[in-house]
Amino acid sequence: MLGHACDRSDDDIRTLTGVAVRLKPDLVVIYELAGFLRGRSAGEIPSLMSNAMTRLGLTKDQIVVTHNPVAAARDYLA
Repeated sequence: MLGHACDRSDDDIRTLTGVAVRLKPDLVVIYELAGFLRGRSAGEIPSLMSNAMTRLGLTKDQIVVTHNPVAAARDYLA
């Protein structure tokens, strides 16, 4: 599971994303919390992260975006 504070630079977010991809995950669950967008548009950070992941070699089937990290943890990590 991966999320990032929305008040960070795009480069900071891409760097974190690159670190996650280097771990060679089978699946990445990206979450976004609506109350913490901090001036960004809804969906902006997950889009930035998923685009970086596909450029680094993950397939779209390996990336899930959710707005509920608790449900995602229950569903994907069970």
